[in-house]
Amino acid sequence: MKSLSKHLHTLFDDAEKNSAKAAEDFDEEAIHEMRVAFKKIRALFNMMIYLFPQLLSEEDWKKAKKTFRRAGVLRENQLIYGKIERMKLKDEESKKMLLDFLKEKEKKSKNKFEHQFEHAGIEEHKELKKKMLEISKDITEAQLTIYFENLLSKIMQLRKKNDRAIPELHSLRKLLKELKYNLALAPLALKEKISIEFSEENIEDWEVLIGDWHDEIVFILRIKKIEERMTAEGNLKLLLEKIQSLWRRRSERKLATINREIAVK
Repeated sequence: MKSLSKHLHTLFDDAEKNSAKAAEDFDEEAIHEMRVAFKKIRALFNMMIYLFPQLLSEEDWKKAKKTFRRAGVLRENQLIYGKIERMKLKDEESKKMLLDFLKEKEKKSKNKFEHQFEHAGIEEHKELKKKMLEISKDITEAQLTIYFENLLSKIMQLRKKNDRAIPELHSLRKLLKELKYNLALAPLALKEKISIEFSEENIEDWEVLIGDWHDEIVFILRIKKIEERMTAEGNLKLLLEKIQSLWRRRSERKLATINREIAVK
């Protein structure tokens, strides 16, 4: 399928261009754009592995995802640093101690990302690109229809549940992201069917809503790890516990909004 091959070329070009820029100056926007491009590639990978499990496996993704993961750690450190830097906290001394620790973590994650990209990332991406391009030539509209119908079915099953467990919400987030990134490839008749169930705006809003909640959960876990790494005591320990408490309450409010918004009405 020519349109799919062209789409793949564009995504890998974007990923490589932004990876190079990110490795050069650790530009936050370039890191973000690189990760978005890789998420879109992963969405296509999921489609291909569903249609051609005999030609593609998670092993094919494992090598290429190392750069993505290193960039993710770096981006995560930058986001947490920014969130805490913007917080109005009375204990300025403990806040500075925490920010200094986070800045050092960011420096280390920059070095690891740069090393991964320069020593292995480029070749690993080329290998994955070659394999996915080869598979893309054989995908038919009928196969796309089967794939999208299966994807929609999984999403609707999770939306209909009244007591979604936390892992199920994480699964729903991934499925919505996959649908959002691959929707342009859906056959016209399927797009009309999807629009009956929910609009593209719904898909975007739900995915962002669950994504924001997911980020809060991840940040809470990271702060807990930081507390352990810093062997925090006294005022610093109190500050870290306060940050966790604030973020936990915010995540609970977001979770309530998610369950209200995505339920099948």
